[in-house]
Amino acid sequence: MATVKRKHKFQYGTPLVTTVCFILLGYGWWMRRATYLKPDEGLGYILGIVGGSLMLLLLVYPLRKHMRSLRPLGSIRFWFVFHMLLGLFGPILILYHANFSLGSTNSNVALFSMLLMVTSGIIGRYVYVKIHRGLSHHRCSVDEFEQRLERFHEEIKKWDSIDEQTLSRLAGLLSSARANQRLNLFKALDALFFLPWRARWAAFWMSRHLLRQLNKAAVKQQWRPKKRRKAKQYMKKFLRRYTHTIVVEGQLALFERLFSLWHLIHMPIFIMLVLAGIFHVIAVHTY
Repeated sequence: MATVKRKHKFQYGTPLVTTVCFILLGYGWWMRRATYLKPDEGLGYILGIVGGSLMLLLLVYPLRKHMRSLRPLGSIRFWFVFHMLLGLFGPILILYHANFSLGSTNSNVALFSMLLMVTSGIIGRYVYVKIHRGLSHHRCSVDEFEQRLERFHEEIKKWDSIDEQTLSRLAGLLSSARANQRLNLFKALDALFFLPWRARWAAFWMSRHLLRQLNKAAVKQQWRPKKRRKAKQYMKKFLRRYTHTIVVEGQLALFERLFSLWHLIHMPIFIMLVLAGIFHVIAVHTY
């Protein structure tokens, strides 16, 4: 049997962080009229300072990434994860500071600049994991996927229930995925929207087809119910992993292009946020 890859340790932290963020946002929105937070005094003012400071700390990650002199501050991987956490909880504190409501023109500009940056960061995180191994800085390559698919092919050849019809469907799906590596608009749309659906349909069809073959073999060889159940579960899981690998390889070129474009956009958005924040602070303390 092919070995099952262990989940990345950060994969369990993502749902937890997401849940905490939604709880904080939901509570803040629900209590926005019942709370007595004021942006210009007391706890509301303190939350604005802390949230703004956390947003400025976002700069540590790109500085640590490009400056060797900052190595004593910690690993790039640590600051990458910390960068994402700051990019979530800093804006939440700012929203509490604003009491989830609009204010003056300069504060609204700063608020919407922050929301734009958060949206950009979420999109960047989504694209990042499509071309990297988890949240590490190891960038995936076509060669890696080819080696992984080759191991899948070696495993498939050992199945007694495999037939030419199934092999032909697998080959067709793999061929269409590899064609998307030569990017144009049509191929990009196909990789993003249609290839995943074709892969799910292929996995569903092959599961049903191969399960019929497996049931015949089980009856013929008089398998025990437990052995038959395990064989079915393994076959379904294997096909899902195999078709998922095909989809990821087919989307790799698209997400690499999107990640390059995102890099060009994200930093100007952050600079705009910093300038808007500075102007907001000056305006608040001047007028």
